[in-house]
Amino acid sequence: MIVNRVLLAVDDSPASTRAAEYVGGFLRTSDSYEVHVLHVLDGVPPFGAEDPASDRRFDRPDLVENEWRRKHARAAQPMLREMSSRLVRAGVRESFIETGVCTPDPLQTVTETILEKAHELGCGTVVVGRTDLPWYRRVLRRHIGDELVRRGDGLSVWVVE
Repeated sequence: MIVNRVLLAVDDSPASTRAAEYVGGFLRTSDSYEVHVLHVLDGVPPFGAEDPASDRRFDRPDLVENEWRRKHARAAQPMLREMSSRLVRAGVRESFIETGVCTPDPLQTVTETILEKAHELGCGTVVVGRTDLPWYRRVLRRHIGDELVRRGDGLSVWVVE
């Protein structure tokens, strides 16, 4: 019986690969965990256009946005399959792994999207990988892992370096 759910938020980085391997090693052979592998797409560009100046479909921005989401969700599938396979190789049962892609609402950050999805899925744990940022980037922005720890009330947050 599955009693615990883990949200593994990933991108196409070595840090996410390390996080997937860590989760796999930690949860291997456990029948009480379900892992949700989630990739949050970058925010949709204005009107959904990659290059708004050259996009002439502004009369139906909803169609452009949906097309953008489908294209980028499709592009994320190989990465999600790779992360799932790493979990399976580490010993997590394939039937206990779910994958998904979502896009933040226009006024929402990636951190807020991850937290919202964790609550929506009933996950008690959120896991992300982190690569150390150069000092000059740390001054300007926080890492998603730091934000999750700060704002993840009621959740266990694992930040894998």
